[in-house]
Amino acid sequence: MLRTFESVLRADDLLYCQFELVNLALASSVTGAPQLTRAAAGPAFIVVRLPPQTIAEQVVPPGGSEPALPFGAGLAGPSRLTFLVPDDMPAVPFRLDAFLALMGKANLVTANDLASDTTAIECPDRLLLVPPPSSRLVHRTDAVTSQSTGVTELWHTTLSDPATGASPRLQAIANPSDRADRPFATELKKVDRDAIVTLCAQHANIASSLLRLTTLGATAQFKSDWPPVPPTSTLSLTEWEHQIELGRDRYVRTVHQGYLFPFGHRAAITTVTQRQTASHFPLQTAELMQQSFLTILETERSYDNLGAYPGKGREMPFVRASIASAPANAVANAPIAVGLLLTDRAGNHIDCNATVFFVTADKAGDASQIGALKTSFKAAGPIALRGQRVALADNSAGDTSLNIDFITFDTKLPADLVAAAVPPFLPFMATAQARIPALEQMVGTSANATPAAQRQATSIAFHESYLRTGFNDAKQVFAKFAPLASLVIPPERAGGVAAPKFPGIDGLSRLTGPVAGVDGFVNGSTLQPEALVGDAKLLGLIALKDVIAAVTGDADPFPVA
Repeated sequence: MLRTFESVLRADDLLYCQFELVNLALASSVTGAPQLTRAAAGPAFIVVRLPPQTIAEQVVPPGGSEPALPFGAGLAGPSRLTFLVPDDMPAVPFRLDAFLALMGKANLVTANDLASDTTAIECPDRLLLVPPPSSRLVHRTDAVTSQSTGVTELWHTTLSDPATGASPRLQAIANPSDRADRPFATELKKVDRDAIVTLCAQHANIASSLLRLTTLGATAQFKSDWPPVPPTSTLSLTEWEHQIELGRDRYVRTVHQGYLFPFGHRAAITTVTQRQTASHFPLQTAELMQQSFLTILETERSYDNLGAYPGKGREMPFVRASIASAPANAVANAPIAVGLLLTDRAGNHIDCNATVFFVTADKAGDASQIGALKTSFKAAGPIALRGQRVALADNSAGDTSLNIDFITFDTKLPADLVAAAVPPFLPFMATAQARIPALEQMVGTSANATPAAQRQATSIAFHESYLRTGFNDAKQVFAKFAPLASLVIPPERAGGVAAPKFPGIDGLSRLTGPVAGVDGFVNGSTLQPEALVGDAKLLGLIALKDVIAAVTGDADPFPVA
């Protein structure tokens, strides 16, 4: 198919473009004026190629150091408008005004992909937009100069919908040249552009109140809202607004939905980029300043009886976590200090401060992303509960309440879960620095106990048997910890009769409190009477276990109910 190219530069109004003439050949009319006629049977097209309509510029991100001057910048690719020469038009006058007039009334040739002869407008940078075929271009065919001022108007063409007289809705299509982000930070990243293309295909197209093309760049106003992110979405973008003046971004707003890691509350981050004047003595620059704002979409999160936990939720001592306070500004993957109100299994409310991280919905299932956040969360350290009393397990048939100084949470990732969860990660208690009243009383009466030892918290964790089966056995054990050193109670503190010396204690039962040899106790071992009395001595001289053996023969074990 015949293709010829003609470039035009009209200095008066800075009209500059290239015309690609498809299946059109130059001939002369009967009057001798040059004209274009079909070179062969079939459709004929006029393709108008305009210079880049936008400029990508480096933004100043929130909370970061300002980049060094000069800021990075880059031109977008050229834009293309393709028009179908009407079948009832046998010839087109070979004049610029005739071409411009045809552009105002001919049908645009469009497609949902980047075919060679279809319309594609790159605006903003690297995002390709396609207007509907019914849209029209509104522009002047000749340069217009004001008689009063002598100023010539810059040539421009505005996209319009004849049915409404307003700017039409636009379709975003994939750009094969958009392979990676720019080497500098921009207001839209490749993941954003890809999301816009996908959302246009799945939902409504882009709403535009203005799209005007010129040689110096586009002036445009876009604003689109898409449905909230569904639980299994691979996208996070829900809103996009973009304003451009003569090729330079003026205002850009994006809203990404996601979750607060590791507690899982739904949240959103709104990123706003605005052009502002800044001083870099002795220079004044019009920079793209960026800010991000956090919105909590789900203030309360429940963990009660979640089937995704391997231990049916027993790993998490709190049935609910509520966001009591959060900062106004935040960015993805960076620490966010929030106030939490935790509710334990006895209904107690525990307030604390925690560090969380925002992860976008499309990255919530990314193993590498979540793994990095898990490491960052652990590095933030334990959460201070300041001695508040917490029921770590069900209190209905005993007491599991302890005074907790610090609690350390960890995260169950998808590989650790036994069922699907939204988001695909769940918090659980790894350890807690607890003060156990029964142990404090014993330590407090120990002859060699120092004041610091009497106040020292014990690092505890849930026992495997409790996580596996709960309180389904008679032992009712729920916690374990490193064995404590033997406790000696002097006779004067034991009533002057016996001086007990207890073996190392390393567990807690909901019924009996502190337990020695917790693993053996859980696995069916019986308690020996001499183990209960330890090395206690009557009157400081006679071993009590010898007395028991003398009375009963060998000390008989007995099960604990």
